[in-house]
Amino acid sequence: MKKLFGLLLNPLFLGVLLIGMESCKKDNETPVPNPNPGSGTEEKISFTLNGDGFSNQAYAINSSSTSVVALGSYSPSENYTGLSIAGNNSATKSITSIIVFKGNQTGNFTLGADEDEDQAHLVIQIKDGGVEKQYVSTENAGTLKITKYENVGGKIEGTFSGTLTRFDLSTGTPSTVTVNNYKFSAARIANSQ
Repeated sequence: MKKLFGLLLNPLFLGVLLIGMESCKKDNETPVPNPNPGSGTEEKISFTLNGDGFSNQAYAINSSSTSVVALGSYSPSENYTGLSIAGNNSATKSITSIIVFKGNQTGNFTLGADEDEDQAHLVIQIKDGGVEKQYVSTENAGTLKITKYENVGGKIEGTFSGTLTRFDLSTGTPSTVTVNNYKFSAARIANSQ
């Protein structure tokens, strides 16, 4: 888990993941068709923030109206699913979110900070004008609910409401933000090694 979570937080890895993850599948691996072809393939993320300078600030990015990439992959060797969602809705606003949770199924997962013991982790990075903030899950941050987990070629969807923390690196001071109505939909791609 430490290797998987550490890789997902590495900015260089995120760029490679978002640009070329689809090319990593094995040549002999055949994607499983979407079992719900009428369900659409829109990738999206939306949520509302309160605290740390935000007051009911809504963010929403979806593939039908803006630039967004939302991919999820299961790692059988680590028994974790990792998702990377990134997009922007203007030249000055962008969102990046990383989600990691145990297994490859629907259900409720406790968010936390301990990479070896907790069931899930969530990171949200926001760039809004000249402001950039990154929030991470800490102990008892809330519950991640995975509501849909389809075969390769389908979707991974879920929700979250809870509290995330930003640490000011210059002072070491933590700031919390309440996340409400966090919803995401990502395309499930081939399993990672």
